[in-house]
This record gives sequence, C-alpha cells and structure tokens, in this order.
Amino acid sequence: ATTLAAQMMTPKSPYQTTDFDLGFVALDLNSKSVTVQCFLGSSGTPFQTVNLAGGGTSGNCNVNSSVIPGSGAYQFHITATNGSESITSPDVSLEVVTGGPGTPTNYDRVKSSSCDYKISFNTANDGGKTVKVELYRSTERSYTADASTKVDEIAIGSNQAGSFTTTKPVCGDDYYYAVRAFDALGNGSGVVSDTRTV
Repeated sequence: ATTLAAQMMTPKSPYQTTDFDLGFVALDLNSKSVTVQCFLGSSGTPFQTVNLAGGGTSGNCNVNSSVIPGSGAYQFHITATNGSESITSPDVSLEVVTGGPGTPTNYDRVKSSSCDYKISFNTANDGGKTVKVELYRSTERSYTADASTKVDEIAIGSNQAGSFTTTKPVCGDDYYYAVRAFDALGNGSGVVSDTRTV
C-alpha cells in the first residue's frame, strides 16, 4: 500500500489575475522527504517543483503569466514522489477572468420579513472597474445568472458596501439569489450566491 497522499486545495475561482497561488498538501507516512511537481492540464512538463521536508507538509504551486496566457478555464494537478513511490492528485478546475471588474465579496442574505430579504455585499477593490451590480433569483439551486434570472441592479463603484431589498414573488417558495459586478464596458465579474450557479 502506498504511504503517500497528495491533494490540491479547491480554488475559489474566478481569479481576476494570472498571478496566484494554488495550495496543496503532500504527506508521507514513513517521514520520507517529498518532491511535488505542479502541472497544467495534460502537460507532461511541470511548471514548478517543490521539495518538502521529511513527512511532507503543505505548499503552493505559484501560477503566473508564464504558466497561463490569460483569461480561460484551466485544470491543474500535482504529482508527489518520495523516491520510490509517486501519486497524482485529481485535477482541480478554475476560471481566470482578466480585465473585468472584481467579484463582490462578503455576500450575505438576511430575512427581513416573511417574504422579504436583504442581500448585502461589498464590491471589489478593483481600481474603479466596478460601476454596477446585478441581482439574480431562481427557484432552482443551479441556474444561469443572466437576463432571464435578473431581478434588479444598482449603480455602485469599487470598494463599497451595497445591498438589495427584494420580495419573493411567491411567499411560500424557496429562492436562491446571486450577485455579479459589471464594468462600464459590460464585462461581468464572477458570481457570488447562496448556492452554485452555472
């Protein structure tokens, strides 16, 4: 049986830059030193090699513009070796969206009455790119945040606290909400929500 274990952390995409770290953990039960190689997609050549002390520990794969060219969807994995054994982690997927506004943070939904919610958030500190935030709603847990599910929008700048007050169309139904920022050219940020949207 293998004495190695390796796993990449699940990234919180989308990233607004091509320069970021992807965390991982690589351990050896026999306290051997561990070498970790970081890979992009199906490439057979690692873009980084990290040497860990005996028994292994956590570390980072450092991604930059020499690893990925820009916006797009990417998959990463690591291979850990202790000299006699190797193990490869499952791929993790992430999205990079450069040039647009930053994704809102500190999303929260509070019930203000039996049929009303207050949706609060902070816009990203993205240097003035954010000019508005849109609110989306659906009775489905997974849905597309677009014109068909949009219910409201507010004009708001970067690095500000914002909120929506919204009333459920059918008071007894459950709804799932999401917000997304836009810049002056109509480029959208990532989505933050009650649950995953696609």
